[in-house]
Amino acid sequence: MAKPGRSKISLDGWLNSVTTPIYFIDARRRVRFFNHGCVALTAWESAEVLGKICDYHSEDSGVDQFLGTLCPPPFVFEGQGCSVPAYLKHREGREIACVQEFFPLVDENQHVEGVLVVLSMLNSPRKPPAPTLSQKLHAELASLRQSMRKTYQSSAFLGRSPEAKRVLAQIRLAQTSNAGVWISGESGIGREHAARIIHYADEAASRAFVPLDCKHTAAIDLRSTWKRLMAFLEEPGPETSLHPGTLLLIDAETLPRDLQEAVVEFLDQRRSAATGQTSFRIIVASISPPHRIEQSDELLPEYLLALSELTIEIPPLRKRPLDIELLAQYLLENSNRGEERQFEGFHEKVLRLFEKYHWPGNVRELQTVIRESRQVSSGPLITEDDLPFRFRTGIAAQAEGPPPNAGFVPLEVHLEQVEREHILAALEAVGFVKSKAADLLGIPRPKLYRRLESLGIGDVDDA
Repeated sequence: MAKPGRSKISLDGWLNSVTTPIYFIDARRRVRFFNHGCVALTAWESAEVLGKICDYHSEDSGVDQFLGTLCPPPFVFEGQGCSVPAYLKHREGREIACVQEFFPLVDENQHVEGVLVVLSMLNSPRKPPAPTLSQKLHAELASLRQSMRKTYQSSAFLGRSPEAKRVLAQIRLAQTSNAGVWISGESGIGREHAARIIHYADEAASRAFVPLDCKHTAAIDLRSTWKRLMAFLEEPGPETSLHPGTLLLIDAETLPRDLQEAVVEFLDQRRSAATGQTSFRIIVASISPPHRIEQSDELLPEYLLALSELTIEIPPLRKRPLDIELLAQYLLENSNRGEERQFEGFHEKVLRLFEKYHWPGNVRELQTVIRESRQVSSGPLITEDDLPFRFRTGIAAQAEGPPPNAGFVPLEVHLEQVEREHILAALEAVGFVKSKAADLLGIPRPKLYRRLESLGIGDVDDA
């Protein structure tokens, strides 16, 4: 007697019922299948991920972070299968060490229609595959951001170097204090970025972040902006997001003296008030640290003291070589967001060049180099041939270095030569009329006579 047949079950239903975690991503990187094994492993429900696009990047929280860990490396969509160790993000935030096995599914024309992914635990008996350098950086980046979020309550300032960890610890301290914060560092290093990290962790995060360029904004506009800010604080409007929460004074050493006095007066009033404006803070960004600016006598001592209770000095990128690989990987992966073309990382030779380069433009220059390289690269790795021409010439110039003993002369001799040429040019411009030349040079006429005599310039009668 024949045994009764088992009820037929669809392939989709069968794959969904097995405990092995399996998911499927189509050619547009949309999650099309996410079985019960995946749900049991990660605690993410299929409804939360199905139909969503996953980009190859290392987001630091939420469902976008999880989708980033699901995404296959870009070369898999070119038909190359692989197995890589990975750290998936459980819904509760912990990491799941596993191996992702990517199987590209191709049509009759060898076009990839999608990728089937099978997950297995990393602690299984078989030896995990050796990842490429880019895959190592991708995994380290994701793990580092998670670790920094736990330790410093922020993952937006990246770095593995002692210098980066020091800056992060100082940022964390500033987040928990209402003290004045002074952030210094070279142009392009991320001073405003650090200020925003402080702002968005503060109770003023729901309010506006207001950057004010003291150096390139006219004094009348600076005074007008300050008055509007004070008016907002005294009589806030109904829209909370428009209320000022943090004022960032960029190049604060150039702020006019009367506004320096106004800032000091405001801070004094807030400290002495029984109920001060604790939801508004002032942060300063400058190239030079406060102790150097203090020596130049450009600021009121009380203004400098009030705004520099906490100081954060961000070192230039050339002094943080340990951070360059991860920063480059982060910036490249961040550029993958929403883009059809995805990039996995950099050829190892490119990363070595990045480490040798001096980066005068710091992180901003690194971001520009990556953006321009991405535009010309055929992917999925950025190679030497993709690097911008000016970066390659910059590398060559730095390798050659300055000529040895470049004909330096004593400083006094050089300054006298410059002064002599400048005065002669002024005299010639006004027909050798000394009174006019003195006006042109912005010095009194007797002083011009003394300099002419001192420099050995022959006497010239006034016209």
